[in-house]
This record gives sequence, C-alpha cells and structure tokens, in this order.
Amino acid sequence: MNMLATGSAWLAAQRKEFLTVEVAYARGENSVTIDATPGRSETGASPEGSEIRNRDMDWIITAADLVIDGQVTTPQSGDSITQTDGAKVYTFTVLPRDGDKEWRYCDSYRVSLRAHCKLTKVADAD
Repeated sequence: MNMLATGSAWLAAQRKEFLTVEVAYARGENSVTIDATPGRSETGASPEGSEIRNRDMDWIITAADLVIDGQVTTPQSGDSITQTDGAKVYTFTVLPRDGDKEWRYCDSYRVSLRAHCKLTKVADAD
C-alpha cells in the first residue's frame, strides 16, 4: 500500500471512530446496522430573495461495511437509511442528485462512499 492509500485508510478509520452515528441501512426486506457520517446540505433560493429549501442528506459509509444479504454492495435508488435521534426517527431515501448517480466514492482508493439521500419521513420513536 502506498503512502496516499495508507493516509486515506487512516482518515476513514478516524472518521468512523469519531464522526459517525448508528443507522439502519435497508434494501427491501434486508437491513444492516452500520456506522455512518451525516452530511447535510440545504440548497435553493429564488432570484427575488425568498428562500426555497430542499433538505438533502449525504451519508458517508465505509464501503466494506455495506453488506446486504451476505454481499458487499453499493447504494441503489430506493434504499433507505434510518436514524433514531432522541424521540424522533428520520428516514432518508437514496436517490440520484442533479443528474448524477445516487452515490460516489469519497476517495481514490474506494475506502468510503457517499450516498445521496432525501429526508422522506419523520416519526416518533417508540
């Protein structure tokens, strides 16, 4: 492994250890609990200055952790990521963004990936 690959792996490990929350990643009936880093962007504004907000969320995941039905996989449109935060449960749906794919690698060595999502449901936690 070269120095850049080693550094990329080290950064991914630091992110996973210190900057993640536990989420449930689901595809159909299959689900896996993984650690993911949330990244949110709110975009949009009209030319007149009144704001139009669009709630998007990217989740950064260690690529090797995304194992569904015994196979390492990549995000697909329609998959869901569920996060419980206190008394609320937030469900995000994986979707392509701005004509792009629904995910992309975060680094040249494909250690981490970024899933593009939209907040689709908020419910009270049980």
